[in-house]
Amino acid sequence: MKKIIFISFLFLSSNFAQQNISIGFRDEIGFGYSKINNKQFSNLAIIPINLYLVVNYNISDNHTLQFRPGYYIGKYDFNGWDIGGYWNYYFSDSKIFTSLGYFVHFNNDNAGGNSGGVGNTIGFTASGIGYKFSKKVNLDISYNIPLKRKYGTFALEGKHYANFISNLIKIGVTIYLSD
Repeated sequence: MKKIIFISFLFLSSNFAQQNISIGFRDEIGFGYSKINNKQFSNLAIIPINLYLVVNYNISDNHTLQFRPGYYIGKYDFNGWDIGGYWNYYFSDSKIFTSLGYFVHFNNDNAGGNSGGVGNTIGFTASGIGYKFSKKVNLDISYNIPLKRKYGTFALEGKHYANFISNLIKIGVTIYLSD
């Protein structure tokens, strides 16, 4: 294990890695569609602030890998830490890119009002499209599908119902600290 850490440190500290890695911050507006008891009381939640650190590794002019740890500040019953990996493909001589990824949401075990989050882990697949305004600013939209749908409970008139998430649509702005 020490050898792996040492080799990783050497790689990341080399000039090659420094020229190909950029770090930034990301804010996402999330639109989540959920259902209670998988059919009753459907609702759309708009979550305006979700903050992430972005580590971007440029493989080539057209391909990048991203690592995104952050916090999804959603509804009181759907919020918690996210960690994900993404592959971006930039079309030749274009500022438009596509994105494919996978992230894990660690839902908080909390309650508010008649709803409560279940402290579980939910994996999501993500695909999207974006636009690179400059070397420092990207804007993208992604469609995210949960691999497990139950995220919380809802109490109504003494009965408890399960909350299910159908999908998330995220609009994100990434601002890089360096070129």
